[in-house]
Amino acid sequence: SELVAYLFALLGISAVANNDRVGGVFFSDRIERWIPPLSGKRQVLRIISDMFRIEPAGKGSDLGLALKVVGKFLKRRSICVILSDFKTSGYLHELSLVSKKHDCIAVVITDDSDRSFPVRSTTELEDPETGMPATEKIAIFQSNVDAELWASYYPEYRLRYFLNIILETNSTIMLLSGQHQPRIPSVSLQGRRGFTL
Repeated sequence: SELVAYLFALLGISAVANNDRVGGVFFSDRIERWIPPLSGKRQVLRIISDMFRIEPAGKGSDLGLALKVVGKFLKRRSICVILSDFKTSGYLHELSLVSKKHDCIAVVITDDSDRSFPVRSTTELEDPETGMPATEKIAIFQSNVDAELWASYYPEYRLRYFLNIILETNSTIMLLSGQHQPRIPSVSLQGRRGFTL
């Protein structure tokens, strides 16, 4: 998305200013492209261009696989910025391993829909990765009162639970809303704090 490219451009410019090398891994349920770290503005521009040009061959997302690639090929201690909505599973072990060797920043891209839910007794669901609708409607609530209580409580609970899990991997967290332009805060990697952009 444009927001992700904007954030990466800010990070890439900062890296170039520090004469650091920049690389990337694009993934779906497979590795779409691995770009070894290189220095210079052309490298940053190449990665930004790839963000818009790559048409994924796979569906879904396997963040654990991407982290395995990072752990395998990234030998020198680095800052690993993970740009994702993290709506997947099976990556915590790999994230813990990578975080032991590198400074990991989990940039969680959120949307207003993550904090809202239709208040109905039944709802139609779809896979956010494939866009395919569920074949059945799922009954969730016995009353609209139950639905309203759940809708007001669950999103915040889910977010706090998720943040605590990520923090246990010794990673830094940033929350990036898809509704706003990002600002890059002063990040303390040693403090392992969470930030909202």
